[in-house]
Amino acid sequence: DTAPLDVVIAQAGLVLGYMNRIMLENISVSIAEKNFRNDGNYQFNKKGVILPNIDTLNHYTDLAMNYGLENPQVRDYLSALCDFAKRGLSDQEQPYLNPYFEMLSTGENVATQLLKSLGHKIIYSPRDGALANRFVWEKHQQAVQTLQEKTDYQRGSLLCAE
Repeated sequence: DTAPLDVVIAQAGLVLGYMNRIMLENISVSIAEKNFRNDGNYQFNKKGVILPNIDTLNHYTDLAMNYGLENPQVRDYLSALCDFAKRGLSDQEQPYLNPYFEMLSTGENVATQLLKSLGHKIIYSPRDGALANRFVWEKHQQAVQTLQEKTDYQRGSLLCAE
């Protein structure tokens, strides 16, 4: 799927934060042996990371495809992962995860926002396809503008109006 720039950067921040914690804090990583249980089968903390096994991941994938971030099990899992990764980022890097935390708090991702915009239909027209492309393009442009503003500000190139 095409994702706006802020979501792509959030993904990079998630991986960076996750790996920083594991490497810098010498955290052990293993894969859960047991299959999915209702209370989850994963752990993300300084004592160790237990990744869900393939059956559990498939279960979460099915839930996410059918219910998106509205599903509490999917949201709990992704929240635990994001919280873990955030602590592996500097104060300056942590805001790059904000799109993920916003999605988790609202239960909406780009796909659910797009479906709200287009409406749920059995068949989508070519015009709907064009509107979908425009929607994602506008999201991307907003993210690019926000990133430009942040990087210009960090470089000190924004001029104060007098």
